[in-house]
Amino acid sequence: MAAAAITMGVTMSDKSGDGLSQEEAARKAEADRKRLDEMRSQMVAIKIKEERTFKKMSQDDVADAAGLKRWNVGDVEQNRSMALPTLWRICDAMEINLSVILSRVDRAIKEREEERRLGLVSDPESDA
Repeated sequence: MAAAAITMGVTMSDKSGDGLSQEEAARKAEADRKRLDEMRSQMVAIKIKEERTFKKMSQDDVADAAGLKRWNVGDVEQNRSMALPTLWRICDAMEINLSVILSRVDRAIKEREEERRLGLVSDPESDA
């Protein structure tokens, strides 16, 4: 019996509380981390654009003040590029600390998770 479990690559101790093997649980955890990374990147893009529009600045205004090209600002706002030096320069140009943007992102993600937990928004896994 133990030999059969070993050849299948799963032992009883490999099972987590939700019925997943350690390998399956690791794959799920990695997928969850990737989803969170993508959500964070999307939220940074949204918060950068919100701040720019709140301050009534155009992408050209921000780019000029940051010493960047307009497309650099557009790429950040469209979540196509998230280079840290570019983010710092954009935030400096808008006179806001990058840590403020990141705090807003964390708060928004926590609020979204709480809404999902309460059933106020759909779970992305159930949408797939």
